[in-house]
Amino acid sequence: MISTWQEIPFFRPFILILLSVVILDHTHLMNGMWIFLLIGLGGLLVYVDKKAIALHYHGGIVMMLIIALTGMRLEHRKSISPLDFQHQIESQGQYIQVKVVEEPKKGKRYRAICSVQNIGNELSEMKECTGNILIYFPSNHPKPGINDIYLVHSKIQDIVNNTNPYTFDWKSYLYNRGVIKQVFLKEGQVDKIGYDTSFSIMTYARQARVEFQNILSTYIISDKELGIAYAMILGYKNKLDEDLYDAYTDTGAVHTLAVSGLHVGIMASILSLLLSAFPSRKGLMKILKFLLLTSGIWFYVLITGAGPAIVRAAIMFTIIICDYHWSDNRNILNSLCAAGFFMVLFNPFIVYQAGFQFSFLALIGIIVFYRPINRLIPYIDNTLLRYLWGLICVSFAAQITVFPITVYYFHKFPSFFWLSGMIAVPLAFVILGLGVALIISNYILPILSNFIGEVLQATIELLNNLIVQIQSLPNSSNDHLWLDTPQLMMLYGLIALIGISLYSKIKFNYVYCSALIIGLFAHGTIKDIQTQNQLELMVYDIYGGTVIDIIDGHELYTYKSIPREDQSEKFMCDNYRLSKSIEHQEYIDNHYDQLGDNVLIKNGYVLSKNKTILIAHESINYTPSRPVDFLILTASYKGKLSELINKVKPQYVILDKSMSWDQYYDYKHYLSHIKQPVKNIFNTGALTINL
Repeated sequence: MISTWQEIPFFRPFILILLSVVILDHTHLMNGMWIFLLIGLGGLLVYVDKKAIALHYHGGIVMMLIIALTGMRLEHRKSISPLDFQHQIESQGQYIQVKVVEEPKKGKRYRAICSVQNIGNELSEMKECTGNILIYFPSNHPKPGINDIYLVHSKIQDIVNNTNPYTFDWKSYLYNRGVIKQVFLKEGQVDKIGYDTSFSIMTYARQARVEFQNILSTYIISDKELGIAYAMILGYKNKLDEDLYDAYTDTGAVHTLAVSGLHVGIMASILSLLLSAFPSRKGLMKILKFLLLTSGIWFYVLITGAGPAIVRAAIMFTIIICDYHWSDNRNILNSLCAAGFFMVLFNPFIVYQAGFQFSFLALIGIIVFYRPINRLIPYIDNTLLRYLWGLICVSFAAQITVFPITVYYFHKFPSFFWLSGMIAVPLAFVILGLGVALIISNYILPILSNFIGEVLQATIELLNNLIVQIQSLPNSSNDHLWLDTPQLMMLYGLIALIGISLYSKIKFNYVYCSALIIGLFAHGTIKDIQTQNQLELMVYDIYGGTVIDIIDGHELYTYKSIPREDQSEKFMCDNYRLSKSIEHQEYIDNHYDQLGDNVLIKNGYVLSKNKTILIAHESINYTPSRPVDFLILTASYKGKLSELINKVKPQYVILDKSMSWDQYYDYKHYLSHIKQPVKNIFNTGALTINL
């Protein structure tokens, strides 16, 4: 039990700096230093000693300075921008020299984040600059390599978000990584002009990873098992089988494929086991063991690509190892808060990264809830059963704090996370250990490599088969879940109250918990009433295709021009539909007739009590007695626009993004000429019409 806040001195600074980042990032008063002083005063008040009614001035002043520094870092990021060259783009033109700095991703074409080295109107006028840019290479371009240097000649564009509600915020994601510009390249607009041969520890780490990949591919023959080995041991996920990856996702075992805290913990355990033969209570050997352990962890970080997740985990484990080696008052929660505090101080925008949130919430859940759950069955004599029960407890403890944010971000939750965790975690330990043994034996004892490789492949195959079997169980994944921000905050408030009551002298407050539970049910009831009476039409922002939703209560009627198997509808529309609590969906076309509870759909017309909408098509053989409020023009309409306008006389015309640019400009020019009011999806984005 935590009897005093002094046992976790970094907890309050960590919470305060998190709040300061969110407040300062969302306020427009950034230029006034008084905002830092006011929040700094809050830092003073946090350190009130209730018994002595005194202020701990030194701690408060330190917190005030730290918060001011954090705020100034935020303001600097906003005012200067991640790109020093953005002010030179208009004046300096379209030639840029870039270096690939991250592993390229493959979609329809390769894309890579590159650092900008030079920019200019002409090759003879290139000027040095710094910043990051996202480059989309031509569709037939070979895979770029890290440290490749390219000369690019193309239009530099802003990164624009899709305007459909609740879609992924791609612009903010890139901005938080220092990228605000992008370039789409065509054939002939890019030339490889060199390779950066300067010394870089990351370059040698990447070369080591390539060599280790070659070793694994020599002894693991099956492509599926090799893809899992690459991901689980070396953090390389480009070879993963898509169906197998979905199975890991649906069962809650996908975290074993993304090198992060679990893998760093396993590697730290392996290294500790190897170093346990050496005495290390004091003196030089203690220092040497500490250096070998931390160096081994950071070498593993480097060869796995030093992604954000594993770097965060390595920082956490380094601080925890320091705490356990050198501190007399060991507290893992304090070590975790210290790691988080310094990471946020270094990069305030890390608080918005989902990986950061998942990592800390999972660890906090394990720290806070593992022991109470484990005590539910206090006595288990069998060693194996006790070990398996411990794994189940870890899984449940982590999911208590991760469940809300999992549903909030991904709208799904694995039912058998406890079963997959009981299998995947120990097998991940075995796989990582065998992978390390295979790489080492290949250099010092090659005669063992074939045997280790066969055992490794068999272990991975066993894991894959078990994961697929768990996926095949009924209701293995609960999809189509929705949690909005107020519900998320209330759930975490409830979890925090329960956690605090378990480890402090503060008694469990039934009043606050009851209020939060009532708030959750009240919020859900109000939302259900609202969705039962909803009646609207949504025109989505999908380039090259048409998707139009007519929502009548919990019923959904969808008009679309893109193929059913096209994933763009799922990506662009599903989250909004989830937010509307849709229970049934039906696809319609221009010949569809349907009388819903509050809407009539007939021959392309959508009629409600207050609105009349027509989705344009050639064979209009039904004309309502009242005027058309909105005429929706799509690429599928091939008739004469002037005749249609004269026939239906719409109040507004909506131009969706399915049409070609030539068709769009022709329609826009004609509608402007006749002074017809237009709502333009090309400019305004997705459009909602209340019916």
